[in-house]
Amino acid sequence: MKKYLPILIVVALVFTLGAVTVGSAFAAYDYGLSNLDSVEGLRQDTDINETIAVILQWALGFAGAVAVAFLVYGGFRYTTSAGNETLREQAKTIILYAILGLVIIIVAFVIISTVTGIFNAGTGSVLSN
Repeated sequence: MKKYLPILIVVALVFTLGAVTVGSAFAAYDYGLSNLDSVEGLRQDTDINETIAVILQWALGFAGAVAVAFLVYGGFRYTTSAGNETLREQAKTIILYAILGLVIIIVAFVIISTVTGIFNAGTGSVLSN
């Protein structure tokens, strides 16, 4: 793993610089998005319940992406264990915890969606938009 660390750092740096470059190039163009007040979820008159729900939705999405990344990492470690029982058990533990994390994230999403739907009775859940 130590021999791959410099390669991973260089790849991450290239992707980061590429994203910044492409982002700044696209930022110069308007794309017709100058009036975002009409877009649902981006209004300035949203109440605190909607704001918290949107923040939690983004946080759960990020946590889900991290859990999937750990699942992929655990699968990579399992595949490259080359018969070493210790490495294989470590990889199984990583996979188990990643799956457990995904289950917790899904349950949290369901709970937040339900609670948001209760608080927004009659208007529907913010997370289902």
